[in-house]
Amino acid sequence: METHFIQECLDELLEIKQRIKEYAISKEINVLEEDAHLSLLNMYHYLKFRSLERTLLQDKLVKLGLSSLGRSHPHLLDSINQIIIILSKLQGLEYDKIDNKLNYDHAYKILQNNFRIFGETDKNTNNRFTTKIMITLPSEAAQNDKLIPSFYKSGAELFRINTAHDTPADWCIMAKTIQSIESQNPPKIYVDLAGPKIRTSTIFRIKKKTKEYDEYKVFQGDKILISGTIESSLLNHALDASITAYVGCSNQEVIQYVKVNDKVFIDDGKIELITRQKCDDCIVCEVTRAKLTGTMIRQEKGINFPDSNIKLEALTDEDQKNLNAIVPFADIIGISFCQDKEDVKMLRNLLLSLNRQDIAIVAKIETKKGVENLPEILEALIEHGRSGIMIARGDLAIEVGFENLSVIQEEILNLCEAAHMPIIYATQVLENLMKTNLPSRAEITDAAFAQRADCIMLNKGAYADDAIKILHKILKSMHKLFRKNRQLLSVGVLFKF
Repeated sequence: METHFIQECLDELLEIKQRIKEYAISKEINVLEEDAHLSLLNMYHYLKFRSLERTLLQDKLVKLGLSSLGRSHPHLLDSINQIIIILSKLQGLEYDKIDNKLNYDHAYKILQNNFRIFGETDKNTNNRFTTKIMITLPSEAAQNDKLIPSFYKSGAELFRINTAHDTPADWCIMAKTIQSIESQNPPKIYVDLAGPKIRTSTIFRIKKKTKEYDEYKVFQGDKILISGTIESSLLNHALDASITAYVGCSNQEVIQYVKVNDKVFIDDGKIELITRQKCDDCIVCEVTRAKLTGTMIRQEKGINFPDSNIKLEALTDEDQKNLNAIVPFADIIGISFCQDKEDVKMLRNLLLSLNRQDIAIVAKIETKKGVENLPEILEALIEHGRSGIMIARGDLAIEVGFENLSVIQEEILNLCEAAHMPIIYATQVLENLMKTNLPSRAEITDAAFAQRADCIMLNKGAYADDAIKILHKILKSMHKLFRKNRQLLSVGVLFKF
């Protein structure tokens, strides 16, 4: 290999090292424990590195038989130093400016320690990490005391209680059943706070007279009115013949943030609309996508406003009330629709007031704003100590666009790995298998990809036991094959930092 080629790589790496260090030094970091401090520094190094175009350098390094840095996220500066040492030796030089405290072994020690929020790993396993399986508990789990032990026997190691459903009494019964399981590595209890989920409410169908319905079929081109104050909106727009239905919104506050031409999605994206008119208390939307035979709008279905900069606190009054009921048994609490670091700080302060700072916090990333502000959310989580991230792909896919989801979930995985932050991979994993006992080919591949996360969440379904067993088998096979793949780290502009 020509000397000038080696020197080019060496010069580039020395420049990169200087720039990522300068960026990290420029950041004001609160006083943290050493490992947390190192995680934060490494995240800053990674963010700055991703702001630089270095794909050609990666190819050059591969030609030299060296690390491409495509899997160096947890220990970026250490990897750069090691490559600089090798390149210097090839030039007959010595490089001794090893100024990083975080080396390869220490990085994976931190990762392994942080991963423990999901439970201990069997000491007999040959893998450094083993992806955990979390199962969402159905309402039946509060009445049938054999259901949870059966899930555990099949391979579930975490149990998810969703406070958007059932009652505090039901949650307590579920928790007691989980805690009664005798094991060397006791299962963990994960509790989701419902957050400000925006849903459809009352539906009025317009014909000769107004009548309330539980559902209403809409077609492309239809116009509907969405409002949280449905009664006044009915009166104000009673003479507008172009409107075929009035759909109530569970949160009137969001209407103020919606603008004309903003997209609106109902029922996990089954119905797509665009805002044509904005009033003080309502919006008039045109259906731009629905089935040719029409799609039903039903009550209690989610509404997403991906183009609107909605500013709602992630913890509602109901969440704060429910917090008192779950802190006696929760090991992990999830913040739904986490948008920024203030949402994390709010839960931290509430846990502090209840003297339960030991409970782990998981920020659920399911909005555009949550993705954009992920670096600052990670900062707040690192400061808390016991924490994680959930890639909540249901609402996230609608917010960022289905066609962008694969890229964005990859970027989230990478950034979290750089921050040594454990990850839960969630929504529709083995969905068909859970419901029909017959998986699609695509979802088996999706489950295999999910082994990159530290925990996989399964939802509810009649065939949950079978799904847990099959997922366990898939993960076991995938962990034997690989842990991570090499990547081309092109310029990343997804996050605000």
